[in-house]
Amino acid sequence: MSDNAQTTAWLFPGQGSQVVGMGRDLLASYAPAREVLAVASEMAGVDLDRIIARGPDALLTRTDNLQPALTAINLGCCLLLKESGIPVHVVAGHSLGEFSALYAAGVLNLDDVLRLVVTRARLMHEVSSTLDGGMLAIKGIADDVIKAVVAQVAVSHVVGIANYNTATQTVLSGERDGLAQIASTLEGQDGQVIPLNVSGPWHSPLLASAAERFVEALRGAQFHDASVPVILNVTGAATKNAAEIREKMEIQLCSPVQWKTVQYTLVDSGVKRIIEVGPGKVLRGLSRGIPELAGCEVVNVDGPRSLRFLSASPDKAVV
Repeated sequence: MSDNAQTTAWLFPGQGSQVVGMGRDLLASYAPAREVLAVASEMAGVDLDRIIARGPDALLTRTDNLQPALTAINLGCCLLLKESGIPVHVVAGHSLGEFSALYAAGVLNLDDVLRLVVTRARLMHEVSSTLDGGMLAIKGIADDVIKAVVAQVAVSHVVGIANYNTATQTVLSGERDGLAQIASTLEGQDGQVIPLNVSGPWHSPLLASAAERFVEALRGAQFHDASVPVILNVTGAATKNAAEIREKMEIQLCSPVQWKTVQYTLVDSGVKRIIEVGPGKVLRGLSRGIPELAGCEVVNVDGPRSLRFLSASPDKAVV
């Protein structure tokens, strides 16, 4: 696709971008966002508004609360951008955020997105509650070193790579004892090993039983061809094809997130502006790990006030 055809990307964050109080400006001043959160709360059977506003952090971070809560905030921000006429030419979402991206591209309707996310969250919570698992972010250590250590520990523990985020950041997932061994082995390397604030071993084979049950929920949803290209987590490639998107979403839960490849697909697509649609600046930070994106305008939109940071654009909104 040419530069003229595709310039603005909307990227949606996933678990790890949450904070107690997220979406305060959005929920206080934008009624459609409050309505989405109310629907998500009803589907989840919990007062997500209260959890978002008051926490505590441990309750918000629990995946059966976090996934519908964060998705509702993402969708509220998406509706705000659409209503404001901000253009979009390509979308992607990191892990959980991919469901919000599918809504932005018209692949799934809002009710199906929320229903799927609530189901995904419940299944992941049920399975992870029986596990002693977690995740580690590895920064500044070569991929071949990480892969060699993971392979060594994987002989006796279920551990693996969950996210290829940038050339210098990789996320591991699996059994906590195995992750501790990896952290200890990498301790002498130049770089950082950081335990993540998550409630389970996401994108790990340990979640296979949840993934199998989630396929049935996906098959009950109506997928449509995308109005703009969706760059998929599983492949890092862009597509509009509904059948392909459904197929990849069926294996997304246990597959590594190919975010580094997603970002290089943005480069190849001629993207000049990246909007992180939702709370936090995690994806903005990851974009800094891709030198070819250095010339892009990168902004976060998490409520009406943040719209003022978007530069004027002659483009018309696509959706």
